[in-house]
Amino acid sequence: LTASYCGQMRSTLPWSSGPIIKCLSSAFVVCAIAMPSSGWAARLTDVADAADVVRIGNYEHDDNFDAYIGTEVSFLGSAGTISRERPDSCSAMDARDCIPVDELNWSSTRAQIRLRAEAGIYRDLSLTLSLPIQLAGDTAFDYASGVGQTNSSVDGAAGNLFRHDYSYAQSGVGDLGFGLRWAPLNDERDESGPNWVTFVNWQMPWTSQSYLPNTHSANAAIPMGDGVHRVTIGTALSKRVGNYGLVGIDRSLYRRGYLDPYIKFQVTLPFPERNRAGSELVHSPLNNFGNKPSHMAEVEFGMEIVPIEDLRAGQRLVGDLGVRTTFYSEGRNATVLTAPLRERTLTEQFIEVAGKLAVVGRPSKYVRLALDFLVGLRTGHFLTTENIGNDTTSDGQVTRTPAITGGRDELNPYYCGNPKRSTDGPDDNPLSVCSSADPGRSYDQIGFRFKSESHRFWQVIGTATLTL
Repeated sequence: LTASYCGQMRSTLPWSSGPIIKCLSSAFVVCAIAMPSSGWAARLTDVADAADVVRIGNYEHDDNFDAYIGTEVSFLGSAGTISRERPDSCSAMDARDCIPVDELNWSSTRAQIRLRAEAGIYRDLSLTLSLPIQLAGDTAFDYASGVGQTNSSVDGAAGNLFRHDYSYAQSGVGDLGFGLRWAPLNDERDESGPNWVTFVNWQMPWTSQSYLPNTHSANAAIPMGDGVHRVTIGTALSKRVGNYGLVGIDRSLYRRGYLDPYIKFQVTLPFPERNRAGSELVHSPLNNFGNKPSHMAEVEFGMEIVPIEDLRAGQRLVGDLGVRTTFYSEGRNATVLTAPLRERTLTEQFIEVAGKLAVVGRPSKYVRLALDFLVGLRTGHFLTTENIGNDTTSDGQVTRTPAITGGRDELNPYYCGNPKRSTDGPDDNPLSVCSSADPGRSYDQIGFRFKSESHRFWQVIGTATLTL
């Protein structure tokens, strides 16, 4: 069974009809090629199996091979506020005094399809493949309430970083996913235990074009890739309960319990590929300031409610209520500000929480249809918080001309902007644009940092799967 989620994509609240039309039209095209199976676990713990025997009441038959082939079509929306610290209210000595004020509002839309397949290898061991394709995506900025040309720190009298009405598009093929799922326990075979699935998935960047903000054309659509391998390891458990004295007593009733609670844990580790990712993502002896993207840890839990089920006919109707919580560690990421600032920024850790409501229908054992609706938010966090460098001369500051004669501090080339903007040093370090002489161009320096606030999102996901 394929889980109905569209990766780490997040998008918009205001939207136009263009992405919706493309999204729905693609759904009809792709669903025509799609194949759900005889598995009856919760969606998170269902595994395509092989070389198995299916037993339903007094009926049994050989199940030599299962394969799931299908697609997800999703429309995602998100919006939020970008605030910025006021330099007159804080200092580098005590950042707690900084009070970010609203600077920009932003909104974004994404229309995406994800092709998925799962094939049984032996018993409860399966191989999975997935490939996301973003059909359309747009992000746009505007002044926040009370901000205008006279007091904007982005493109007004107080700064000249980028236009307040900046916008960009994103589309293309994403990273190919390859994985294994294994269920050491199955409550269809042993009613005393739960369904228990362990899984590993490898997202490889070889199918996507890498986005390099420093060199990417400002007018071209942003590609989906970042040159990073991501390995996800996790486990999930579910258990069909709520028999109400029926199942196990009358075996002529071809159904199981009415409730199926579930829980899933997973962690995702990033591994930038040196030849495909930007140098700012790779830490090496020649680059002490490279930072990997965020590590992620996710917990999802909920319950499926099964009012209608006929195991022998392969029919079922399910309602699904759940909550997903994801922790993102500090890391260098492509954020909503990456395109206008032309760099991946070092972001603080944050948490994302989403609630899920879904309906899953199986009109026959060969077809499964699902519709998921999620709504959630991200906690506030700084989007620009780069370290200025290393004080290798031990004089208590990081500068180009340290107080110690003959010394030289190690300057961070990603501090306050794209290294190509700097013109005052052989090391091509943009320290000059972070100086008090031009504070409007500084955004990693305490007192000028950008912060993400009021980030909310929602997504609608339609899934069609055929089972062979």
